Amino acid sequence: MCLLPFFLVLIVSIGASYFAAQKKADYFLANRSLQWPMLLGTFLGAQIGGGFILGNTEVSFHHGLYGSMYGIGIALGMLLLGSGFGAKLRSLNVATLPEMLHQKYGSIAFQKIAAIVSILSLAGGLMCQAIGLKMFLASLGFGSHLIYFLAWNCVVLYTTYGGLLAVVWTDTIQAVIMISMLVITCVTALMPQMSTIIEQTSLMPHGLTGLSLSSLLFPLCFIFVQQDMAQRCFAAKTPKDATVSCLLTAAALIVLSAIPTMCGILGKAMGLMPGNGSIFMQVMQKIAHPAVFVMAGSAVLLAIISTASAILLALSSNVAHDITRNRNAGHLTTLITGLVASFGPFFSDDIIGGLVVSYEISVGALFVPIICAVLTRRARLPKEAAIGAALLGSLGTILSQCSQMSFLGLAAPFILSPTGFAIGWLIAKKRKPAVEVCG
Repeated sequence: MCLLPFFLVLIVSIGASYFAAQKKADYFLANRSLQWPMLLGTFLGAQIGGGFILGNTEVSFHHGLYGSMYGIGIALGMLLLGSGFGAKLRSLNVATLPEMLHQKYGSIAFQKIAAIVSILSLAGGLMCQAIGLKMFLASLGFGSHLIYFLAWNCVVLYTTYGGLLAVVWTDTIQAVIMISMLVITCVTALMPQMSTIIEQTSLMPHGLTGLSLSSLLFPLCFIFVQQDMAQRCFAAKTPKDATVSCLLTAAALIVLSAIPTMCGILGKAMGLMPGNGSIFMQVMQKIAHPAVFVMAGSAVLLAIISTASAILLALSSNVAHDITRNRNAGHLTTLITGLVASFGPFFSDDIIGGLVVSYEISVGALFVPIICAVLTRRARLPKEAAIGAALLGSLGTILSQCSQMSFLGLAAPFILSPTGFAIGWLIAKKRKPAVEVCG
C-alpha cells in the first residue's frame, strides 16, 4: 500500500515520456522552448531530492537548526542564479557548461577536462539518489533488490526514451504531487508537535560547525557549475523565463526546507535511532495518520526519482556533447549511465557525505572558470587562467578533504582557485600581452 502512489506516478511518468518522445524535440534541450511554469516544475523536481529531505532530516537530528543549511544553500544558489546568471546562460548558444568553457577559453583539452570533472561530480550525485532510493525502500520494509531495481530502472527507461522534454513533464507532475504531499504532511503531522520541536531546538547545539558550513557553501556554489541546472537555463524560451523560474524556485525551497528540519529535531526529541532506518519515516510512522504516512513516503520517493532523472540526463549530455561528440548517442549514453549508477547502493550508504564530496569536485575545479566565463564581456579569456584555477582549485579541494571540515580547510578551494586564475593570466599576459581577461 505504501508504494502504490509511487508506482502510479511512475506509470504516469512513463506515459508522459512516451508523448514527449512523439514531439520529436531536441533530446537534450527540448528545442529551447521551456517557459517559466515548466522550468519552475523541473527546477523543483531536480532540487528536492533525497539529500534535501532525507539528508536534511538526518543532519537536523544531530545538529538542530543547522541541519537546514543544505536546503538553504540550494535555495540561495537558485536565488543568485535568478539574479541574472541564469539569464546570461540562456543568452549563450551552447548545450553544456564544458562547451561554454571551450567557447570562452578556446581549448578543447580544457573542455574535455571540465566534462570529466562534471561527469564524476554528477555520477556521485546520481549514485547518492540510488542510495537514497534503496535505503528508503528498505525502511518501508521493501528491502528486496528486485523492487529496488524495478523502481530505479523505470526511472532510467522513461528518462532514456523521452529526453529533456520528458524529464521536464515528469518533473513537473512529480513536483506538484510531491510538494502537495509534503505540505499536507507538515500541516497535519508536524505543526501539532511545534511545542516539542521548539523545546528540543533549545537543547541542541547552536554553534556553526565545519560540516554545517560546508553543507551551506558547496551546494550554493554547485548550482553555478551544475550541468542539470545549466541545461534547463540553456533550454529556456527566453532569459526572462530562466530568471523568473529560478527566483520562484528559491522562494519555494526556503519554505520547504523547514519540513525536514522540523522532522529531524522532532525525531531527536522522540529518542529515535538512525540505525533503524530513515529518521523522516520513523517520525511519520509514529505521529502521522496512516494515509499521511503513505503520502510522506510517496513524496520522498518522488523526490528521489525526479532528481535522479535530472542528473542522469545532464550526465549523458556531458558525455554525448563533450566526450564522444556524438549528439545522436544520447539514448544509449543515458541508458548505460543509469544502469551503471544502479549499483551505487552496494558501495556506500552515506547520502549527504557523498553529495558534499561530489559538489566539492566540481566547485573546486570549475567554479572560478565558469563564473569568469559567464560574467565577462570579452569574447575570449586565456586558457592558462582556466587551467591554473582548475589545478589550484583541485588542490584546495584535496586540502579541504584532509582538513576534517576545519574552517580554514573549507576556504582553501575559494582562495587557491582565484589565485590560480590570476597566475595563469599573468603567464598568458607574458606570452601574449594582448590577451583579454575577466572584467
